[in-house]
Amino acid sequence: MNAELRQKYRETKWMILRDFPALLLYMPYKIGIRKDVIAHYKSAGIDVDRRALSRVFGLLTKRTTYLSQIIHGDCRFDLHGQCAGYIKDEHREIARSMLSKRRAERERGCVDVVLETDWQQVPYRIKKEYKKVRGQLFKDMPALWTTLPYRCGIQREIMDFYEKEGRPINAYLLKWILADMGGRRRYWQAAVDGTHKYDIFGQPVEEITEQYREYARQCLALLKERDQKTKEEAKRKRQEKKLAEEEKAKLAEAEKAARKAEKEAEQKKMAAASEAVTRPATEKPTVVITRRGRAYQRPENP
Repeated sequence: MNAELRQKYRETKWMILRDFPALLLYMPYKIGIRKDVIAHYKSAGIDVDRRALSRVFGLLTKRTTYLSQIIHGDCRFDLHGQCAGYIKDEHREIARSMLSKRRAERERGCVDVVLETDWQQVPYRIKKEYKKVRGQLFKDMPALWTTLPYRCGIQREIMDFYEKEGRPINAYLLKWILADMGGRRRYWQAAVDGTHKYDIFGQPVEEITEQYREYARQCLALLKERDQKTKEEAKRKRQEKKLAEEEKAKLAEAEKAARKAEKEAEQKKMAAASEAVTRPATEKPTVVITRRGRAYQRPENP
């Protein structure tokens, strides 16, 4: 989402919630409620950005609270909180499947995100922002580091807290931080040994089910396997480095021996040449005169 669309989204969101506060109290909404909003503002001479409006209702209707209201509620409500229809069973099934899928992805993602994230490939700017957001969470909500595990929907609770404070937080980095905490062995050990899940202030709000406890045991086994593989990989790299250093030392020793032998051969060659130059003459030349009067020297043994 670019800056212009983000600004339109915020303006549209606050305008709708200001004019229709019942949207936060009476859920789920009637079918076609966006058309009612457009018609209302059109009669008042206000032009509403339809793309931003669709995004506002898209985010409102995907919240866990909204889906829970579809499962457990009976009526659908209009802009003023009046009953304007009833919930169909097929919509309840869709909401129930979405919640179960979201819960499974959330629980599984706590481990998967950490296992798949390569910290070395993360840009420096993202690392810096990540540490900044993490420090902000540690300062405002110290219970997140002491009371484990977290309740379902902790990310939305944190975002709502900062939104009310007027300090919006980066949702992507928040998800990464929570996934990093959920990828630690002590988190899942607390889920195995504990009895409750906690909110952002360290208050117990949900009981840990036996199904969740079994999933925590599986996560512990997965993290243990990951740590074992990491240790084996580190050991293998150390052995490879040691072998490479030994091979390099052997090559250096062989090159040194070859240079030494070459130097010795060169020294022997130079010594032989020097000896040949300084060797005393053992032959005495003899002058011979030919018939035509030419003279030449003929070596003669003493």
